[in-house]
Amino acid sequence: MNVSSSVVATALLVGSCVLAAPAAAAPPPAAPALACGDTVTGAVLLDRDLVCTTAPGLVLTRGATVDLGGHTVRGPGEGTGLLIDWPDGESGTDPVTVVNGTVRDWGTGIEVQEATLTLRGMTFDRAAYTAVSGFRSDVTLEDSTIRRTGYGVNVYYYGSLTVARSRFVDNGTGLAGGFNTGMTVTDSTFERNTTGAECSESYAQVIRTRVVRNTTGVSFDWCLGSRLHDSELVRNETAFRTRTPAPYDVGDWEGDQVFRNRFDRNEVAVDLRENAHLQDNRFTRNGTAFRALTAGNDFPISLFALERNTFDRNGDAVDVDTRIRMQDNVATRNTGWGIHTPAAEDLGGNVAWGNGREPQCTGVVCAGRPRS
Repeated sequence: MNVSSSVVATALLVGSCVLAAPAAAAPPPAAPALACGDTVTGAVLLDRDLVCTTAPGLVLTRGATVDLGGHTVRGPGEGTGLLIDWPDGESGTDPVTVVNGTVRDWGTGIEVQEATLTLRGMTFDRAAYTAVSGFRSDVTLEDSTIRRTGYGVNVYYYGSLTVARSRFVDNGTGLAGGFNTGMTVTDSTFERNTTGAECSESYAQVIRTRVVRNTTGVSFDWCLGSRLHDSELVRNETAFRTRTPAPYDVGDWEGDQVFRNRFDRNEVAVDLRENAHLQDNRFTRNGTAFRALTAGNDFPISLFALERNTFDRNGDAVDVDTRIRMQDNVATRNTGWGIHTPAAEDLGGNVAWGNGREPQCTGVVCAGRPRS
């Protein structure tokens, strides 16, 4: 038996199989780096800062997701930094997301029309006009900062605006929702803005939010049924105001809800011109705590409700010249009016003592200082 020839034949067969094995596949080419003016589709990670001399900085198509990777898209001080745009005839039903970076030195930081946009972990700085501009769009802003802009966020005309855990600092207007745009703000901060949050002909909720050192903190302009809850408003010129009464008689409808807030050291804490229900708020050391003087207006207030509020060491505590329901409020040690509500409906339990003007209460019967 020829053993050696059998071994050689087997070796040749194995060798031919090894030589026939396919070569390993080459790695796919790396995605090209983004440059100013590029159009983004799909998911993209920015690998460096972009310094753009023309606008737009980037164009985002529907469904695009851009992770700025901690980098900055910087502009020439005008134009639009991130423009969300659709080809002709297409709608913006697929959401666009931009996260984790800075958009700086543009006329408008990001512009969106008829789309859904989520912004998370973003900083918008020095937008000459508007940091985030939305038309007929649903915009969500989370964990972000907007500073040194004309308008921080402006969403208008049948859209929605949801803001959580974000800061608005040194803007003309920090946040605005207009013309049938529902606006919800939670756990956020407005500081040193001309106007912090503004709602016009829409609906708004401002909840668990800190409003500090603004010219006007929160402004509702014909935003009937809006809410200011569980927030802290400190050292503003006017902390909360409603500017325009409804141009029709809304009767006994209670209107805006102002519940469980702390108003401290504002020049004017609350200045209202439309129906509202104030409950469980604390007013301390304000120049004027609660003012609603509309009796001479074309559309005077129809009704306020003031329930379980505390007013201590303000100038005037309560000064209202139209209908108001008063129950279980306490006004103490204010230098001006205690409770001045000549057109009140007295539901009982009100207390006033140690205030600077007499009588301590007008329009309601008040208990005085408790016996020690």
